[in-house]
Amino acid sequence: MVASLAFAACGDDTSDTAATEPASETTAAGAETTAAAADVHVVASTTWTGSLAKLAGATDITVIAPTTVLHPPDYDPKPSDLVAAADADIVVYAEFESFAKRLVEAAGDATVFPITLENTAASIEKEVLRLAAEMGTEDAAKANLEAFLPQIEELGADAVKSVPATAPTVVSQVFMAYWADWAGLTSAGTFGPQPMSAGDLATLMEMTPTVIFDNYHVPGGQAFEAEGTPRIELINYPGDDLDLVAVFQHNHDLIVKAMKGEVVADTNISVPKGGAHGQAHGQAHGHGDSTETTVAAHGHGDSTETTAGAHGG
Repeated sequence: MVASLAFAACGDDTSDTAATEPASETTAAGAETTAAAADVHVVASTTWTGSLAKLAGATDITVIAPTTVLHPPDYDPKPSDLVAAADADIVVYAEFESFAKRLVEAAGDATVFPITLENTAASIEKEVLRLAAEMGTEDAAKANLEAFLPQIEELGADAVKSVPATAPTVVSQVFMAYWADWAGLTSAGTFGPQPMSAGDLATLMEMTPTVIFDNYHVPGGQAFEAEGTPRIELINYPGDDLDLVAVFQHNHDLIVKAMKGEVVADTNISVPKGGAHGQAHGQAHGHGDSTETTVAAHGHGDSTETTAGAHGG
């Protein structure tokens, strides 16, 4: 897959730092919060859970699933990963992840903390504050959110401005529909995470979609593109820097390009077997070639980990 986006300009360096580092406080309460963050060793299942831990005020974070895995929930942990979980103070994970049970079993005396993953402002704020309460880092979390939330709100508002007067018809991979809401759009229909049948495709094509919001981590909308509908692959997982603002920036840029008509369908795209061209069975998820949203610079490269779990985040 060919990288087509650079992440060097994912956000202002100053505001980025403010969004992810604990606030420096001179009060006794602030000093206690910073000390609490330094004392808590967090093991996060993926960069997504790790990014929420970072926003919550954690400063010592080990991530289990590497960014070379296309669909991190399906990572097969190594023995050393399980040892890392046992050495943690708190293990943060999402219950839909296929290896979550193994992390929990390996955690031993460590606190295990399941977290809800959804890249919406309300969900992020709720989960970050909930995790911060567990770690004793509430002050740092509140300061981080005060910097983070306005940034993603501003990006969303700018994406809304790019929507033409005649709103496009969006069809989304089911776990990417909230990105349409964020950009002031509505998904007319959804697909996945199971492969589409020919009938599924026909029903959604009757809606005459203008653009497909696909899931980079488990792409399943190649058949729409083969039919001539432009498709963008949005992301949910940040890179090794755990910068969640960069995820919003990346998706903002793709959505704005699509709204401006700058995304063109590749009708010669490879469609996975069982991906809606008359075959109801086949491999559950294929990864067709695409030059729209490969984000190698941000840690989302090709991987042999292609079997999707129930969530498909």
